[in-house]
Amino acid sequence: MLRLRHIVINDSKASTYKLAILRTLVRIAEAHPGAVLDKQDGNVTISLGLVALYWIRLFKRLVDNNIQQSSDPAKGLGFVKEHGWGLLQHLTADDFAIGNLYTGQEAKALQQLMTDTLNTIKAGPVNYIWQGSKDNRLFSMAVSKRTRQASVLIDKVFLDSFGSFILREEMWQCFRQYGCWIEPMLVQQWVTEMKKYRLNQQQNLSLETYHNHLRWLDHKHDTKLVRNKVEQLKKQGIKVASVWTGNKLYSYDIDHCLPFSYWPNNDLWNLLPASTKENRVKSARVPSQKRLNNAEMHIKEWWQQAWASNVERQRFFIEAELSLPNITRSSNDFDEVFAALQFQSLGIKQRLQVAEW
Repeated sequence: MLRLRHIVINDSKASTYKLAILRTLVRIAEAHPGAVLDKQDGNVTISLGLVALYWIRLFKRLVDNNIQQSSDPAKGLGFVKEHGWGLLQHLTADDFAIGNLYTGQEAKALQQLMTDTLNTIKAGPVNYIWQGSKDNRLFSMAVSKRTRQASVLIDKVFLDSFGSFILREEMWQCFRQYGCWIEPMLVQQWVTEMKKYRLNQQQNLSLETYHNHLRWLDHKHDTKLVRNKVEQLKKQGIKVASVWTGNKLYSYDIDHCLPFSYWPNNDLWNLLPASTKENRVKSARVPSQKRLNNAEMHIKEWWQQAWASNVERQRFFIEAELSLPNITRSSNDFDEVFAALQFQSLGIKQRLQVAEW
């Protein structure tokens, strides 16, 4: 933690790149145990493509709203180039999501943007974050040669195809265990850096503006998808039941099984229909193992009922493979996802000291 604090607070910074790579790694460590490719010799190897994807998401709202990210605006940002970022300006941060499909020009532009991003990360924070001497860099990258694809599905295979990002296991475990405390420190320091930059000062940006454009997920954006699914099923005359009781739903909410306030995750497997009363009583608590066991049949019935099409089911399992532990590659087994959900629930309760429902 002291080493990390030194990087965040004391290291010289000509841009927000160092903060961005640390926040990217925190988000991956907290949310994606499935991103780990290897552990050996005191190092952890994770998917390089996921690092690039999350870097893009972090900067998208900021760059699109002309919030300066370096001390020299004339120099520009290394990953914002015409044939990558420039062709994807119509997309939002939330469009760069696991499970999304890109075709045609968008697929080509996304792959170019990923390459531009990795070049920037390698030349910037990977090169300049070190301890003691420049030969003792804390991060390294192994970039794979790959063939451009005509269409791109953002899944584990695609993300892994870019290569691997390597960091020390002690730092990875620090991110996993203390990420919920580290991330606010990173966000606050990011705001501090941005407030120094001339163009931001000229715009007289408020503190709220900075924080709004640094938010990771739009909470309402993705729960709306699941709410629309509930309404669609009800219009078809299909009974939609609470996952916690099996009772037919009238007044309902979309419940984050693993609470959003502790673990920001809007994957389809984590969004479950429940009565408004149940959701309010549960609040920001994790369900007990007994409650999950009692609800197993209802949860799996909801998953099968809601995500029945090939496209929906594909997205469901792609998200689960990356964000839940011990999921078999290309799995399509709801039983396996439920077992992983139980394991993850227990881990979040113990690691983050979340109250139980």
